[in-house]
Amino acid sequence: MIARILRSVPLLVAGTACVTPTRPESLPATVESTRIFGALPPVTVFAASDTVRITGAIVMNVPCYRFTATASWQRDTLVVTLVATGTSEICTQDVAAFSYAITITGVRSGSVPLRVVYDRYGLPQYFEIALEQTVQVP
Repeated sequence: MIARILRSVPLLVAGTACVTPTRPESLPATVESTRIFGALPPVTVFAASDTVRITGAIVMNVPCYRFTATASWQRDTLVVTLVATGTSEICTQDVAAFSYAITITGVRSGSVPLRVVYDRYGLPQYFEIALEQTVQVP
């Protein structure tokens, strides 16, 4: 009986060593943005070898924002976030639209679930899912 208990102890220790929380794996992401006037282009995705490029437009409550982007694997989904941060300059109080192009590199090949999120700082502050689709990366 004691031998049976002692044989199971190393298995329990080994089993608990494998249960460690993992942080989302970040990928390099860059964003280019330009203020636009007129009709908003749709969100589109283009995939090439190890690269995903997302283009679209976002409407903001004022024109004084700067944009950054983050990309990370969250479980099996590539989550790309366009972050809009208000600038400290004096700003006109009119609605503004911006086109953007986000480029993510280091993306694994295959069928990749993708989620594009807008993260707006300032008033009002909120998150919006702009796109969810599966992308085929060569």
